Amino acid sequence: MESSDQPEGDKICTFPELQCIKPKGIYNIKVYPSFIQLNGKYVNVKIPLTTVLKMFRLPHQDGRQVYFVLSLEPLIKQAQTRYHFLIMLFNLNDELAIELNIMDEVRDKFDGKIQDAVSGITVDVLERVMELLVQRKVTIPTDNFGGRAGAVIGCSYKRNKGYARGYIYPLDRGFIFIHSPPVHIRFEEIQSILFNCNGAGSNKTFDFEVELQYGIRHEFCRIAAEEYKRLKDFLIEFNVIF
Repeated sequence: MESSDQPEGDKICTFPELQCIKPKGIYNIKVYPSFIQLNGKYVNVKIPLTTVLKMFRLPHQDGRQVYFVLSLEPLIKQAQTRYHFLIMLFNLNDELAIELNIMDEVRDKFDGKIQDAVSGITVDVLERVMELLVQRKVTIPTDNFGGRAGAVIGCSYKRNKGYARGYIYPLDRGFIFIHSPPVHIRFEEIQSILFNCNGAGSNKTFDFEVELQYGIRHEFCRIAAEEYKRLKDFLIEFNVIF
């Protein structure tokens, strides 16, 4: 993260008081032609748009909220903590109408595709603005996975000091787990997958471990047993080794 001295006149718009999970806090997110700026009570930093590798829109298991995630490289830093992901959480009933300050050079760059005003559900507005500026499509969970809560699987991620509860999202080209720690796994990185098959029997949950080609292992635990066949069929469909 870097401090920003960009003139306010160059600002395209501001998304006020957005809830962030990573880094945790409430931020005004100011959007400029080449970066976004997180402005909070103790934080005033910028993230160049060139560092945004991927964007994800991920439904919360409750069906009333949605995560919007930016995968960043290089990472951002707040105090002594490093973040590869910016994770925001939105309520689907929140709406926003904003005016966009479009300079001539910005308008020319996007060949008239950028509007003077945008309104709608807040996360939809942010998605439209970010897709335009970053020039990347937002990734959503695959339609090919029909779990008990849709394309989201509740689970725990095994860490050295215990377990962190979160969600796995099957994607067309991999998985993403949020939110502590966020993990994005591409199918081409996978060496093997090992299932704890007890979950296919009488137990209520099962585990599975993903080994990557460069030796890193990710263990996802305490997944509801009824997700076992769906997850296994999903991996077979995409020819993932296990």
